[in-house]
Amino acid sequence: MSFCQIPAATLTVTSTNDSGAGTLRQALLDAAATNGADTVVFNLSGTAPFTINLLSTLSLLNEVTLDGSTQPGYANQPLVELNGTSAGASTFGLRLGTSNVVRALAINRFGADGIRCDGSGNVVVGCRIGTDVTGNLARGNGMEGVFINGTANNRIGGTNAADRNIIAANNDAGVYLLNAPASGNVILGNYIGAGGYGTNDLGNVNNGIALYNAPNNTLGGLTSGARNIIAGNDGSGISLNGGNSSGNIIQGNYIGVATNGSLAVSNIGDGITLNGAGNNVIGGTNTGAGNLISGNGKAGIYGNAAGTVGNQIQGNYIGTDATGVAAVPNNFAGVSLENVSSNVIGGDVAAARNVISGNRQDGIVVTNSTGNFIQGNYIGVNASGTAALGNQSTGVSLYNSSYNTISGSAVARSLISGNSNIGLFLFGTRSLSNSVRGNFIGVNAAGNAALGNALGGITLSDSPYNQVGGVSAGDRNVISGNGFPSLHGGVELQGVNASSNRFIGNYIGTDVTGMTALQNAAEGIYISAGRGNLIGGNQPGAGNLISSNRLNGITLVNQAMGNIIAGNLIGTKADGVSALGNTWIGIEINENCSSNVVGGLSPGDGNKIAFSGLFISGGRAGVRVRTGSTNNAILGNSIFSNASLGIAFTGFSPTLNDPCDGDTGGNQQQNFPVLTQAVSGSNTGVRGSLDSAANATYRLQFFASPSCDALGNGEGQIYLGDKLITAGGNCSNSFVATLPVAVPVGYVITATATDPTNNTSEFSLCQTVAATPELAYATPA
Repeated sequence: MSFCQIPAATLTVTSTNDSGAGTLRQALLDAAATNGADTVVFNLSGTAPFTINLLSTLSLLNEVTLDGSTQPGYANQPLVELNGTSAGASTFGLRLGTSNVVRALAINRFGADGIRCDGSGNVVVGCRIGTDVTGNLARGNGMEGVFINGTANNRIGGTNAADRNIIAANNDAGVYLLNAPASGNVILGNYIGAGGYGTNDLGNVNNGIALYNAPNNTLGGLTSGARNIIAGNDGSGISLNGGNSSGNIIQGNYIGVATNGSLAVSNIGDGITLNGAGNNVIGGTNTGAGNLISGNGKAGIYGNAAGTVGNQIQGNYIGTDATGVAAVPNNFAGVSLENVSSNVIGGDVAAARNVISGNRQDGIVVTNSTGNFIQGNYIGVNASGTAALGNQSTGVSLYNSSYNTISGSAVARSLISGNSNIGLFLFGTRSLSNSVRGNFIGVNAAGNAALGNALGGITLSDSPYNQVGGVSAGDRNVISGNGFPSLHGGVELQGVNASSNRFIGNYIGTDVTGMTALQNAAEGIYISAGRGNLIGGNQPGAGNLISSNRLNGITLVNQAMGNIIAGNLIGTKADGVSALGNTWIGIEINENCSSNVVGGLSPGDGNKIAFSGLFISGGRAGVRVRTGSTNNAILGNSIFSNASLGIAFTGFSPTLNDPCDGDTGGNQQQNFPVLTQAVSGSNTGVRGSLDSAANATYRLQFFASPSCDALGNGEGQIYLGDKLITAGGNCSNSFVATLPVAVPVGYVITATATDPTNNTSEFSLCQTVAATPELAYATPA
């Protein structure tokens, strides 16, 4: 027996009936009997549009081109409609085998999917799937618009307007890709959930595009023609689910906005949801790769579950219009990550920058997540970094999240400014070991003008072991211009668990050069109950510049204990000499704050604390220790040119010594030494005495200054050295100290005393330096 194979043919549809001669069904049956590629064309008579009321699914087996654009009168809008109203509850519109092309048909009202791809290599272009022929009226299919059932290398849409599909109003997803064989598929140039002009809401009832364990697919592309408009859907715009949904590329799309890039056509869920999906690219560094993800009902991008790892989110505008200058807010955060790890938001080149601004909640929020990189983004500003476009809550929030990096570089500056709450917020005891470096927080992209975050620059709430800044210039954060009009400062540490954090190498209250004031509205650094934190350090580059802030440079309150403040410039410019004073006090240690260290005994520990309180009545001190605060060591610093005392207890006038030092107060109101003589030659000698508690050993430190303060008690601009003495049983001891420094004659010497429990005194009265007297020898007669 032999079989006759019919060669490929062009088959013409002339009837709108379901079956019989000249019908679409008969043409497809005939195509199935041929050998090779077939083309089905249309030549229907009458007035368009032409509706074919089908009674069951139509199947395209292999290599069939079903071309609705061949119907006379076609002009980039389908004239032929496949209506599945009478086809049954579980019926597909078209069921595709392999290497078929479906062009320019309206496919609607089927009980199941509009198109189901059971084979690979199919192309669907120019169709209206779930709408009428205009794409403006909802006529949804019962399930997905297009279902790619574990098959590869299908293309839905194209880069030409004529290839655009409108896939809308379907009762599940617009396009659904299922399981790992569904790879290499390309979905581009479509309107998914948006109607015929890409501006009206005809949302699919679930997600616009959904991938379940489907890898290595491309959604969108680098040209405007490849852009999908994914908007108006009742779920998320795009949803990637499962560990095998990896290696997908999402580029160049408008998600949640209309074709004009400014009108919100909201997806009710997130713009993009990553649920256990890893190693995908959202955006990219190539021109045109970035997505516009704005106007959505929840987050712009939401990542959740342990498998959400290794995703790259780069080059996108999230919460803005297409120009990056106006807000089109997502209702939740711009980017929200929860229970995920090792994802990258931004990058270390300028092209990787995301603009994440204008959202109704945080710019970025990270919860219970580890090892993520947030790099080089503009968060709360416009695309040029020149004006505020604030997120309505915090710029970046980390909730119980550890080992994350928030950073920028000279070529990819991270800018966190203009937000309505805090710039950067770390919350909870598990928000630990995070690194914050190289960011501009509260300033513009040039670092020379304020774009402040309203409730402060950085806040750590019960978060330990984090590092803010670093010893290299590239690691420096500029934290300035924050807290207006709400009177918050540059940095706040809150709670007893805000401990063992390191703030090093930052500029707080100045511009990027460190030479011009950009004051924070309150303190430079405010530590409330925090313990064991390091502000600065003795390594080269570790010291912070903390100057020109509207209140104190540093404030310690609410039993802040064990903090070390070392190696900083407080109240000067970056040159360490010129005035840029904080408006009130350099360092304020409030009631019940104990065992803190200002300066230290090692080289590089000393702070420069200067020019405090110059512009307010009554003046302010360099360092003030209030009543009830004890055991605070103030050692080895350079303290000068403050409006009143260098070191003060409670008030701003000198505290008088008392016999045997039995009084109490700030640092137990430790008595200061009394100097009686200072002479200078090859070195400097100082004579004096100390009256203090009996039988205890005290550390005396000596300082020189060009002149004495008007109050008579000096400050201490040049640290000279130490001497240990022991007060005798009568509470007093005289001393002579030889210091290995030649102080110029006419300078003044001052001294402090620190008791065995680290209570440091105010500075002593000044003693003017005289020349070492010469010995006169008389010649014998």
